[in-house]
Amino acid sequence: MAAFAGGHMQTITNYFAENFGGKRATLRHLRNLAAYVAGRFSRHERLDATRIERLVFVCKGNICRSAYAHAVASARGLRAASFGLDTPGDEPADPVAARNALARGVSLATHRTSSSRSFALEPTDLLVVMEPEQAQELELLEGRHQQPVNFMGHYFAAPRHIRCHERQSAGGLPEVFGTRRKRGLRVNG
Repeated sequence: MAAFAGGHMQTITNYFAENFGGKRATLRHLRNLAAYVAGRFSRHERLDATRIERLVFVCKGNICRSAYAHAVASARGLRAASFGLDTPGDEPADPVAARNALARGVSLATHRTSSSRSFALEPTDLLVVMEPEQAQELELLEGRHQQPVNFMGHYFAAPRHIRCHERQSAGGLPEVFGTRRKRGLRVNG
């Protein structure tokens, strides 16, 4: 019986690791999901697509998730940029992320990180964050609150996520720049 339970526990652990990034990330996801259901993030869903001219992808280090999203959006002909909230800037993409991106036909070879401290936002930017905590951090940055903020996970086919975790980057982010629409905002240009 212990072997049976142990096997199922390993399956459950693997599920959480693959879909949410681990146990702590699963708890963070559930907390964010509860906040989402309670309407705490509703202001991030009201977008005026007519005033958005550039997608700016934001994550912690700008070496995996936002770098990949920036490269994919640019390759699709969209005006895009990216920066990290906790990076000194001018660093290359993560080697594992770069290798996985290349396997999907996306090169991160020329990517250099940009820091939130030196990044120049434009009034018509849409900031696309990987995690709700990053939306909160953006609100604390002086002069960053006037740009609309949205979650990268909103563009995943299924299941809908509020958070795009690092494991999804290392394994290759889902292809989110297809023909899917999100509340009137056409993601593929």
